[in-house]
Amino acid sequence: DMTDSADTVGINSLVNGLVGYWKFDEGSGLTALNSSGNSTGTLTNMVATTSWTTSTPSVSFSDPYAIKFGGPSQYVSIPGGGGLNAASTGTIAMWVKWIGTQDAGNSGNGHIIGRQKDATFSNDIIGLNGSNPATAKVQWFPYSTAAAITGLTSVGDGTWRHIAVTFASGNHRLYVDGVQDGNSSTTARTSIIRSIPSLPPFRFQ
Repeated sequence: DMTDSADTVGINSLVNGLVGYWKFDEGSGLTALNSSGNSTGTLTNMVATTSWTTSTPSVSFSDPYAIKFGGPSQYVSIPGGGGLNAASTGTIAMWVKWIGTQDAGNSGNGHIIGRQKDATFSNDIIGLNGSNPATAKVQWFPYSTAAAITGLTSVGDGTWRHIAVTFASGNHRLYVDGVQDGNSSTTARTSIIRSIPSLPPFRFQ
């Protein structure tokens, strides 16, 4: 299981220039609106009422709801690449709480985001290097199923963490709770995505 909640501080200023900003504050239904005005997410294999939770990070701004995922069959599908399609540089950030044993994917465990290349999700993956969040560290897979970064901090079982990745070919940085937790000089070309979904909880199609 895992729970995700978007950062809502300074909404008016933060939305400017963003290609994707899913707050997950709807509280019910099967739609996750994009506050940046681009692609709306669809909750898939989930329940319009019980897939939402009021368990959210302890922050100083309004964050009433989060989405909880119960396994690899549950995900939020984002069409059009979610703004990551062929993006050579950028930043991905989110609040995440990993709970209990994490399912394995094609790259590590407990994926919280994945962008599709060809027939599998193998680009822009953020996940863990093990099934137990009490000891697992965050991993970043920008271009393939080989991790560019494996962090140093165990995320903890049932602990809210703010995860952020800044990426560019030759310059990747991972942050956990605002502190740099790893970096990489991995270089490659960002691919165009295809259209077959595979990984939870965010599937950028």
